[in-house]
Amino acid sequence: MTMERLINKDNVTAVVHGGCFHADDVACIALLKLIHNEVNVVRKFKVDADTETADYVLDIGRMDKVTDSQVFLDHHQGPELIDDTQVKHCAFSKLVERMIDPDDKLFKKYLYSTLVLPIAAQDNGQNGADLGLLPSPLSFVNAMCLSWKDDQKLTDQRFSEVVEMAVVVIKNIIKTIEDKIEAINEVNHAINRAEGGVMTLNMFLPWTDTVIEHNDGFPKIKLIIFPNNRGGVTMQVVPKKVGSFESWIRIPEGIVDFEGCTGQAHGAFAFFDFMDDAIAAARKLIKVSI
Repeated sequence: MTMERLINKDNVTAVVHGGCFHADDVACIALLKLIHNEVNVVRKFKVDADTETADYVLDIGRMDKVTDSQVFLDHHQGPELIDDTQVKHCAFSKLVERMIDPDDKLFKKYLYSTLVLPIAAQDNGQNGADLGLLPSPLSFVNAMCLSWKDDQKLTDQRFSEVVEMAVVVIKNIIKTIEDKIEAINEVNHAINRAEGGVMTLNMFLPWTDTVIEHNDGFPKIKLIIFPNNRGGVTMQVVPKKVGSFESWIRIPEGIVDFEGCTGQAHGAFAFFDFMDDAIAAARKLIKVSI
């Protein structure tokens, strides 16, 4: 976990607004459940004498106040923008902002683009697509609210059920981001080892974005070679841009005549039994293409 507690207690009480729930208050409680051992949730329509002593008061109360023993975070007191974006803050984004390590810029970048900004935009009625955002991973929350015919006394129970769903989603997003950053670091090491436009990996890793960013519009690395999960070795061309089929080099059908080659696909892939044969073939291809 790359985020820190704001209150150093295992068991905490958190107050959020009552009535129909939204991705904002659901995400707040889900995140707290990932940080604290136990979270006692109180849902009310206003902060009163009973709830003013709670550890967290989120998405209700119309104030921000953070101390070592108590955290009030809301956004209904007026619009504030998140960093240098056009997205308005919600309680969840304010909570994350204070829990995340500001020096962990790469983790923050991916967490915000994947989770925080889409939730904040949705909660504030902003069109995420117009802002260039991904869909909110908690877009299912609104669909889980009770209908007008349901017993409204069951709202708190349904809120708890939806929070548990959000815990799974947020936990997986955080793990995926941490795994992605680990892969980026490994790919950067491989980039530093690359020779003659050929980069090799000791295992399959998601390399595309990192290598394309490294190339920066130039054919620095043209071919990637890595072990195939099905056995053998794969050679793959490097696209010029993310999502593009245009690459810096094409793998010809004749590569099947190279030693150790077992097949070719679409001019973008070739398959070998052994790494050394794939590297030798890649260097010949690049030499011919120059």
